[in-house]
Amino acid sequence: MDTGRVVDVSGRTRSGRVSFGSGYLIGPGLVLTAGHVVVGEDGAPLEGLRVRFLNDGRPWACELAWSGSGGVDAALLRIVEKGAPACEPVRWGQLVATKVGIACEAVGFPKAMEQPGGLRDTEHLSGTINTGTGLLGGRVHLTATSAPPRDGVWVGMSERRCSAARC
Repeated sequence: MDTGRVVDVSGRTRSGRVSFGSGYLIGPGLVLTAGHVVVGEDGAPLEGLRVRFLNDGRPWACELAWSGSGGVDAALLRIVEKGAPACEPVRWGQLVATKVGIACEAVGFPKAMEQPGGLRDTEHLSGTINTGTGLLGGRVHLTATSAPPRDGVWVGMSERRCSAARC
């Protein structure tokens, strides 16, 4: 996993409530995140959308490029400022193994890692995937083997890219 692509995502609702989560830079200027982090209950994009990369901590202004529909809780943000970190597009794959205990990892910004001043630090989650779990729902289920973050609060970890080894 390339932690240089991991971003802290934030935005504001019209009422001023801050929404936050994690994301992953999947291509030049494009960040994959959870839809509920960047889209309000009314379906409109949140205001002041920003991402913050681990390596520089600077907030980068974004706009909503795409939001999932039909129960897909995903969104793409486009970084609108010039000079954002460049990258090659990620290589996509599909987990087709039928094994149990496939090792995986994810890095994100859960609320439990909030520091004085409001910035959230990272949590490096490790776990396993049992491919026979969740077949009817069409979702991959991860069992965490690392300790939960302080206070056990995972809020903010949704929509991390999970890297699986030896699929």
